Amino acid sequence: MGCAIAVGGATPRELQAIVGLFRQRDHVFSRSLAGSELNEVNEAAGSVVGVSPLFARAIGAALDAAQDTGGLVDPTPGRWNDVRLLGRLVLVPAGVRLDLDRVARAAAVDDALQLLSGDGFVSAGDDVAVRGDVAVEVPGGGSVRLGRGGLSTSHGAETGSPWLQVTAAAGTCLDAVTAARAALLLGADGPGWLEERGVPGRFVGLDGNVLVNRSWSTRLARAAA
Repeated sequence: MGCAIAVGGATPRELQAIVGLFRQRDHVFSRSLAGSELNEVNEAAGSVVGVSPLFARAIGAALDAAQDTGGLVDPTPGRWNDVRLLGRLVLVPAGVRLDLDRVARAAAVDDALQLLSGDGFVSAGDDVAVRGDVAVEVPGGGSVRLGRGGLSTSHGAETGSPWLQVTAAAGTCLDAVTAARAALLLGADGPGWLEERGVPGRFVGLDGNVLVNRSWSTRLARAAA
């Protein structure tokens, strides 16, 4: 999925299953792989097409994220309201291309964690899901200790945001990805937006200064850097 995958706490068989899961997701959601389901759906834009249950679930999650964030986290260039999903039938408007990278990767991390029989973690790039007591590094130095749930960092390059990076923690990696991206794009309103939802957030400004909201301070115990 265009990033390094790390797994902790897996047996050899579980690790093999996780590798297989990520390979499968890459074949479904890759934008660079000819014949991927994502590319086939995008090429059929303007027509109703049938998709796999996995793909339908990803589109549903992406549309839910767009609705929950008022369109900030959008799998299309501003046209998410025009995408139609009915069961496994999808209509993408002509001229619109879906981008499911963030949703697909986060969902893969969450699903891969469920393949572990015990405590452990699965990470892909800046997204991680944890079960058990795990210290997770955060950009800019330091780490936090998670017992369960997901952590994601969204980067501010070319967004016009005052934040270089925003890290959010949530019950799942998918929820953390959505929260971090929305808070990044909200700019100065990001910390308050996360706080209203009880989502721990850590913000690194363009000047390198670090700001954390109250939920981050109270709900996440800092681990040694």
